[in-house]
Amino acid sequence: MAFDGPNGQLLFVRSPWDQGSFWPTPTVVDSVPSGLRYNYLTLLVVNGKPVIVGQRANADVIAIWAKDSDGTVWDIPEVVGSIGNVGQGCSAATDGTTVAIAYMDPTGQREHIAYK
Repeated sequence: MAFDGPNGQLLFVRSPWDQGSFWPTPTVVDSVPSGLRYNYLTLLVVNGKPVIVGQRANADVIAIWAKDSDGTVWDIPEVVGSIGNVGQGCSAATDGTTVAIAYMDPTGQREHIAYK
């Protein structure tokens, strides 16, 4: 997983070989307008599929779920939190089936936890 800042693209690639001796072309997971970016990105594997959690350029907390285990097809970003300047210090963890996302809203000085 990487964010290509000049092109505003969130990218994902997974080697099909355990040794990582071959890497296919990265998949564009999401795009943001030029000059904006993602922050606090976390990559998880849930039910065998990649999930990316982070703060989007507009300060929304998002989760993006791959539709396959290779991460070549992705759902549209799901907004987890969007009221205020949320997403600072965004982090996520999983037990393998459920995702817990923690983030802060410094405007309201509140911490939030979301589960999916």
